[in-house]
Amino acid sequence: MKTLLMIITVLFGMNSANAQERAVQLQQMIKLKLQNSLAREKNNTDQSGLREISRHKNGTFQLFDNYFSSLLKVNGNVRNSDKAQDIKTMNQAVRRTFEITIKNAVASGLYQHSEVEEMNRTYNKVLADCREILRNLDQVVITGQYKMTDGQRLQRIDQLYDRMVGVFRFTKTYCSDIEVLRFSRQRERTDIEQLRGLYGPTIKN
Repeated sequence: MKTLLMIITVLFGMNSANAQERAVQLQQMIKLKLQNSLAREKNNTDQSGLREISRHKNGTFQLFDNYFSSLLKVNGNVRNSDKAQDIKTMNQAVRRTFEITIKNAVASGLYQHSEVEEMNRTYNKVLADCREILRNLDQVVITGQYKMTDGQRLQRIDQLYDRMVGVFRFTKTYCSDIEVLRFSRQRERTDIEQLRGLYGPTIKN
């Protein structure tokens, strides 16, 4: 009887030990699976986060790229603004006024050679100013030249307009003075010729 009890006790102890071992193994397996699951979840989260960061990064770069590209484009309202057109019109008027004035001065024979040379030098300086203004205007109104907002372009056109107005006013004043002098000399010549008709060739210019 005692022997049977001992055998039962030993077997029960072995079963109990095996049960505890299996329990420990089961706990280790659950722990390992949980760790693997957490690791996969973390990896997926990291990858998703990286994709999200990349998406926002690319989106931000695209926004900046679109913005700076838009600065190279010229709005039609800017390109065809009244002042931009007036600058070109005044440039043509300046050229025409100088050319007609110098042509009339030379044809009249009332100006010395040095005076005509001075007129041409002045005209060349004015032309240089006009070319610079038009070159700067083209840089503002032609797409792809400068990166500027519409407001900055219009402000620059205002500045160039003011410069061209100054050149145009100078041209009118300068050429008007030449014309006034030409008419004065022409009248003087006519008076002398009339006096010569009355009193003979003794009257000198």
